[in-house]
Amino acid sequence: MSGTLSGLYVTHRKQREQERAKRAQYWREQVILLWPKIRVMLICKIQNAFHQNLMQMRETARASILSLPNHGAREGDYRGGDLSDESHSLQEDIRTATLRGR
Repeated sequence: MSGTLSGLYVTHRKQREQERAKRAQYWREQVILLWPKIRVMLICKIQNAFHQNLMQMRETARASILSLPNHGAREGDYRGGDLSDESHSLQEDIRTATLRGR
């Protein structure tokens, strides 16, 4: 009886190894056949993720700049905001000189 069990075990093990080898070969063939499609899909996903990341960074930067006082205008920038007395008088002098030159 132990001989029969040992024989069945050895036979079963050989069949199992053969099936495993067949499955491994099948998956190798599938990878070889499908790799170009998989590669294109991966590249598209990476490009889309990169584009979304850039857009998110752009929106974050825009929101950050807009949240600054005077929408990010630097001190001394004349696009808006309060001007000091000196810079205000300088600006008036330039405007007056320009009007006289016309």
